[in-house]
Amino acid sequence: MKDTMKGKERVTYENREEVKIVNLTSHVIRLFPLMAAGRVLRGGGGRFFDAVTGEEIPYVAFDPEPGGLAVQVVTAAYRVERWVHDAHRGILVPVAEAKFRLHPPAWEGDMRMWDGVWFIVPTAVITYASARWGDDHPFVAPLGGSFAVRDEQRNVIGTVALVRTVELGD
Repeated sequence: MKDTMKGKERVTYENREEVKIVNLTSHVIRLFPLMAAGRVLRGGGGRFFDAVTGEEIPYVAFDPEPGGLAVQVVTAAYRVERWVHDAHRGILVPVAEAKFRLHPPAWEGDMRMWDGVWFIVPTAVITYASARWGDDHPFVAPLGGSFAVRDEQRNVIGTVALVRTVELGD
């Protein structure tokens, strides 16, 4: 089965899962095509272009969800709570703690109630979710590192994939 996007062939997946994705972060999440990974983009007016070729790069924007669903970050930013000494390298390393609270309290219920809905949250939340609910959670986060899409100043402006934590099998 083939699908087209602006006249170009792209891969479609027969075993895909149909879900609604809701952004619970406080900022827009931009999802670029895989070919944008590692490319530097320049933007203006809500459009992004390859900094070398000038080709326009399409994306999908997930705006923050207005209303009651939210991930409340208890600390406004990651705050250094302690320092550890790496004796091998002879340096002090700051260790920050990400503190967050999931709202509404329904998160403590049966996660199957969210079947068909996935929520974009900060990475720290999916780590917690995996420890709390195992593989049975509806949380994803923007994938960083080499999957991040950056502008000419090297600021992250989006990603090419979302990540979901699951337990590694034996």
